[in-house]
Amino acid sequence: MVVRAKIEREIQKHILKKEWDKAISLYQDLIDAGGESGDVYNRLGDMYMKKRDRASATEKYLKAIDLYVKDELYKNGTAVCSKMLRYGIERPDLYFRMAQLNAKLNLGFEAVRWFNMYLKNDSTLECLERFINEYKEMLTLLSNHELLHERVKNIYIKVGIKLEGMDEHFEIKKEGVSEKEKEFLLSAVTSAKAYIDEEHKGNRDKEIKIYRDMKLYKQAIGVLQQQLRESPDDMETMKLLGLCFLEDHKPRLASKIFKHIIENRGLSHETGEEIRGYLDTAREKMKYVTT
Repeated sequence: MVVRAKIEREIQKHILKKEWDKAISLYQDLIDAGGESGDVYNRLGDMYMKKRDRASATEKYLKAIDLYVKDELYKNGTAVCSKMLRYGIERPDLYFRMAQLNAKLNLGFEAVRWFNMYLKNDSTLECLERFINEYKEMLTLLSNHELLHERVKNIYIKVGIKLEGMDEHFEIKKEGVSEKEKEFLLSAVTSAKAYIDEEHKGNRDKEIKIYRDMKLYKQAIGVLQQQLRESPDDMETMKLLGLCFLEDHKPRLASKIFKHIIENRGLSHETGEEIRGYLDTAREKMKYVTT
């Protein structure tokens, strides 16, 4: 304790003189002397920010958050996350950590808000396996908030957006993924489908929109094809089907649909131009399709 107190006094002297490198070196000595804590890594991150070394600061801040979580100092963890965001350090895992910490603080609405922000980020999949246990823990915590049941259900749907095609991802990376983890991840898509069946059965327009929002294009295509069997001349349904084929990386099928629509003589000039634009996009994408 005497050694740590002495090091901390020396650190403060260097901070007052704005000698950041010397302060950082002493913080490392403090850690080596058994002084590892969220507070120490938080302050170490501050020193690196003073030096404008954002990469090193980020590393230390994230370590501080992990230690705060370990020590159940959740408010401290949210403070560090908020500080990083104020500094413009935008990372999808920060949104996730804010959701996790707020869930542990029993702040359900805040947890949901941050988790929704996390799920909107295109890089979510990269963080998915790292946080698999936290996902399960957090969704369990949130499910205990009766007033949040609808929002939590929507979160499962949004998780489904990111997990569509996850089966293939797991096949590529076979090691380190247990059957229970895989079962949990894929249950998100099942939950999404159950939500659609329960809430929007018979409302095909809403069903198609939800599937497209979730990037579950195969399901959307199935509903649209059923609609066309019932109304073969419905141009709007054909257009949506073509767009779904495009979104599902099937430009050849999309091209056939758009050509068929253009052949219809009853199209307005404006609609014709719109469909020709889609057809051009499909043809351009066909250049990069080998099968």
